[in-house]
Amino acid sequence: MGEGSMANVDWMDPVLRGLCYWAGYRTELYPHHKLTEGAIVDELALLLRAHLEPGKSIVREQPYSTFSSRKSQLAEDHLRSRADLVLGPLEPKKKKSKRRRFVSPEIVMEVKRGGAYGVVKKDLVKMASCQGEDSTWRGWSLIVFQNCARTGKLRDWTTVNENARRTIFEKESGNIPYRVRRVCKTTSTKSEKKRHWAVLLELV
Repeated sequence: MGEGSMANVDWMDPVLRGLCYWAGYRTELYPHHKLTEGAIVDELALLLRAHLEPGKSIVREQPYSTFSSRKSQLAEDHLRSRADLVLGPLEPKKKKSKRRRFVSPEIVMEVKRGGAYGVVKKDLVKMASCQGEDSTWRGWSLIVFQNCARTGKLRDWTTVNENARRTIFEKESGNIPYRVRRVCKTTSTKSEKKRHWAVLLELV
């Protein structure tokens, strides 16, 4: 993160720009193949590592059960879920231990390919249910839209107002508030109306 800090989101600007240019590059090379979620996570992890502060690390597929303060209250599917990316300092590794090292989370990220609002909503609900009142980590959802026009839900998500709280409703959890924190876009070479977008949502 260099000059910035995880306390704000300014350091994510070059990461989001990089994702958008990468999405455009992949679209030019493989116009008939959509990006997979795994490919987006791979590229995002590379970009994040270039901006990490000393002493911070990234772990992929870290179980929510290792850091949620509400383990006893979690639904079974959430308890078994793994976060796409977790950012923070690594826990000390015990001597002679072969146990996988985990990050003490500062940021928990779920990553999705644009187009499936219901899946993004599910991720936000999952993160909210795993956060306790004493949790110190922030829940982020990052969505990459490839070659999309600004219509429907994308129009709503690409209207950035950090003071505007949005909510999603889930029957068991009630209203879950979030904000659109950052949006980046690049224009497609094939259509001025279609662009590649990276949208960062945060639970509040």
